[in-house]
Amino acid sequence: MGYYTQLAMDVGIKEDKIEQFKKAIKRQLARVKADPEYWFSYYADISVDEYGTILFEDYYRKIYDIEKFAKWLAKFVEKGYIYGYGEEAEDVWRICFDGKGNFEIQEARFVWDTVKA
Repeated sequence: MGYYTQLAMDVGIKEDKIEQFKKAIKRQLARVKADPEYWFSYYADISVDEYGTILFEDYYRKIYDIEKFAKWLAKFVEKGYIYGYGEEAEDVWRICFDGKGNFEIQEARFVWDTVKA
């Protein structure tokens, strides 16, 4: 199962980690090739440019195993965020990276005011 999410990226790969990141992608893709059900298969289109910008072929995508993805990515990124906007208005989340290998997944909370007429 899964649902579609629009991703917005406000985080990049550290300059000194770009080559390591590229190698890590290759290792993960080899695991996907051996086991198409491996969690990284949902992120197999990830890449990075020479400036450390994280790229996907499509930013509107199904998201699975977000904790595994965040833990894997946290080793390489600067301080920043990945935002996710789901199909439902209340389905908003972000992954916060501290640039030191740590992350936190946060979900939006909405407060509805009651209007008395």
